[in-house]
Amino acid sequence: MTPERGQNLMLLRSRILPVLLVKLKILECSLHGEKRSDRNWLEQILHPQFHEITRSGLMVNRIETIASLEHERDAPDILSADFQLIFLGDACVILHYRTSQSDGSRASLRTSYWILCEETAGSSLFTRAHQKQVQLKFAY
Repeated sequence: MTPERGQNLMLLRSRILPVLLVKLKILECSLHGEKRSDRNWLEQILHPQFHEITRSGLMVNRIETIASLEHERDAPDILSADFQLIFLGDACVILHYRTSQSDGSRASLRTSYWILCEETAGSSLFTRAHQKQVQLKFAY
């Protein structure tokens, strides 16, 4: 890659990443709110080969995730913060962020792997993988 092409690519990323971060925050938070149990929405946003590592360490696939969320009752309010986006290539990014319930309990670190798929009508963003882990507090 020539130095000029590298500079152009860095400039393009610096313009795209803030816009992409806003869009992904909206999509990710939609999975914490009213669309959390909407089967049609989940089928649109979760990649066909989606998998998740749950807070307790279990690995579940797309079918299991949709079934679980679709039948979830009284979902807790989830607060999200500290979003960070890592650009991996032309069509993939990793989104890191923190969550907790509104009372501060169940603090977690989350990571989602998002890809841009152009196989569908138009271009669509899909989450391909998601991992949630307990956020530990250390006393020093």
